[in-house]
Amino acid sequence: MMSKPLLFVSAMLVAAPSFADTCSGEWSNDVERTKLDEKVTLVNSKSTVSSKDSPMSGSGSCTGYVYDLGGGRKVSSTTCLRTTAAGDTWLTQSTRDMGENGQFKIVYATGKLAPLVGTTGWFAVGAQGENKMSGTWGGDCPGLK
Repeated sequence: MMSKPLLFVSAMLVAAPSFADTCSGEWSNDVERTKLDEKVTLVNSKSTVSSKDSPMSGSGSCTGYVYDLGGGRKVSSTTCLRTTAAGDTWLTQSTRDMGENGQFKIVYATGKLAPLVGTTGWFAVGAQGENKMSGTWGGDCPGLK
């Protein structure tokens, strides 16, 4: 007969979650900025994302704002909706302290990308000009590989 502590440990091992697959890629945005006042700038962009290790390659648009907190610190918040060539869509919400890597969360997805709802990732800005931004991204992509 199996003792209760051993049964408990056995059940934990069977129910332990597996580690999520990761994916990564590149992104670029053609950006239009509209300064509302001294603190807030609206940002709209056409966005392209590519990935060699996941189906998260597509294009769409992003909208958001940059807020000047003062003292040289700025933060941004953005929502992006993109579509793959196959017609699958995904919606991300992201935040970033300017000068640092940002974080995103997938809040809506269809088709092959639907399992990604709720997953998170990071993005880094590699190049930034007045009307263009580009960089790299990575995150959890469970079940997509």
